[in-house]
Amino acid sequence: MQFLYSSTCRVLDSALLESGSSLKEYAEYMEKAAHGKEYLLPESSVALPFDEASLRASMLLANSMRTGLKYILLVGIGGSNLGTKAVYDALFGFFDVLEPERFPKMIFADTVDPEFLEKIKTFLVAHVQSKKELAVVVISKS
Repeated sequence: MQFLYSSTCRVLDSALLESGSSLKEYAEYMEKAAHGKEYLLPESSVALPFDEASLRASMLLANSMRTGLKYILLVGIGGSNLGTKAVYDALFGFFDVLEPERFPKMIFADTVDPEFLEKIKTFLVAHVQSKKELAVVVISKS
C-alpha cells in the first residue's frame, strides 16, 4: 500500500513512519480477519461482502421465503435498525403500513417498551395465519 500526502501537511516524515510502524501489527490482524472464513474475530465482518457461500445461502433462504411472506419483524435498537429503516422508508414510504395491498411489510421492533411490543404481538396474532407469512430478523452489533 502506498500512502500519499502533501508536503504542505506539516507532518514530519519521521512521525508518519513511526505511526505506520505502530499500525503494522493491526494491519496484519485485519488481513487475517479479512481472509478468515470462520468469522471468529470481531472485525471479520469486513470479509462478508466477498463471501460467495454466504451470499448464495442468503439468496436461497430469501427465495424460499418469497411465497406467502407478509411481514418481516426486524428486532434491533439504534444502528442495528436505523439503516434498514431508512432504506425501507426511502423505497416504500413512511406510511407503507397503510398500503393494504403491498406485501411483504417490515415492522420495526426498535424499543424495549412493553406496551409497544404488546401491540406488535397483538397485530401479528391477528394478521399472521401461518409461519410462512412471518420472518423474524434479530440484529445486534454487540
